[in-house]
Amino acid sequence: MEKNNITIKRMTYDDIEAVLRIENESFSDSWNRESFEHSINAEYDYPIAAEYEGETAGYAILRSSIDTADIIRIAVDKKNRRRGIASGLMEALLEYGYSTGVKKYMIEVRRHNYAAICLYEGFGFEIFGIRENYYSNPVEHGLLMIK
Repeated sequence: MEKNNITIKRMTYDDIEAVLRIENESFSDSWNRESFEHSINAEYDYPIAAEYEGETAGYAILRSSIDTADIIRIAVDKKNRRRGIASGLMEALLEYGYSTGVKKYMIEVRRHNYAAICLYEGFGFEIFGIRENYYSNPVEHGLLMIK
């Protein structure tokens, strides 16, 4: 899928170095290389990477089970935020999910990650629960969102 100089493709081993850089820049509870390798090989995961101007600028992972899916990872590198990359990743995940029979999507987000919450609400997600003190480093509530 290509739109606005953003190319979305299935994540491969060649993307892992850039994805790890973005992961470590974006999350205090970062995944390691083995986690991404596992996701690339897992039949129930759909890992994708976004390229902007020829370099990996973001990634996302959808994990599905029958008709329900969790968006378990989504991040865009800091220098490329506000370019529509996260929206492109979300569109690609939802399109793939619908094509495989997913009817319900869930995502979890830090309570104070307002940019992410706005993004998800823009795609029709609604808050349906709170996990108190779920995140560490820093300690923060997690919001459960559903579409």
